[in-house]
Order: sequence, then structure tokens, then C-alpha cells
Amino acid sequence: MKIRRLTQEAYSRLEKFPQILKKEDRYYGLLQIEYNGFVFAIPFRSNLNHKYGFKTILSGKSWCGLDYSKSIVIKPSDLQDTQFKLRDNTEYEKVKNNLGKITLKFGQYIDMYILAVNTGEDLHNICKFSTLQYFHKELGISN
Repeated sequence: MKIRRLTQEAYSRLEKFPQILKKEDRYYGLLQIEYNGFVFAIPFRSNLNHKYGFKTILSGKSWCGLDYSKSIVIKPSDLQDTQFKLRDNTEYEKVKNNLGKITLKFGQYIDMYILAVNTGEDLHNICKFSTLQYFHKELGISN
């Protein structure tokens, strides 16, 4: 299981996209997942307040977890070599123990996103804030 940060070069290439997660001097830990021949990076978030993700731990009144809606298509070289350490080992263990489920649910999210774009029927409102909108060419979406 690879949890890494993006390289500075990758952030520089992607910073033009407003939905890409980056806070000044703070980079997100990303879980690398392969699906349908693509490599994705799914960010860990400390305030996951929607259903398009995998919730890991409750921190105060907010859920932490993996945010599928902010995933990006990457090349493996876009990730730093050094493992990213999560704040809470419980979160790491939960992800590790549910990696199969995460991969399955993430794949369903990708398929649902592609269907919504291709049909123009965004019934679940997954397209508006998704970072996948910047990777239509890579995902084979013609819109």
C-alpha cells in the first residue's frame, strides 16, 4: 500500500486546476490505486463531509478519510519516494484492512462519474466539484 505526496513538479503541472487539493506549505497524503489501466491518487482529508469517499476515523465532529471526488490521474513518477505518515495509525490500519473494498468502491465511483458525464445526467451531483473533470482525455470521455 503506497501512501505518498505528489512531487513538486506534479503540483506545478496541476496547480492550474482549481479543484486540485493543495494548501500553502501543506501537501496531502495520497493513496495510489490502479483501476482500468490508470494510476490514481486519492487524497486523505480531515473533513470528509460527503458520501464519495472512504471514512476512516472521527476527529471531533468531522470524519477523516479518502476523498474519491478529489482523486487525480497520475504517473507513478508523480509521487515522492518517501512514505507519507498519517497522523493516526488507526487510520492507516483501517485503510490497509479495507484496501479491497476501497478499490471496489473507488472503481464504482469512477464508473458512475464517467456515466454521468457521458449521459449528461449528473443525478448524484458528482461532477461539479470532482477533479476528474480535468482528466477526461485520460478517461476516454469525449465531452
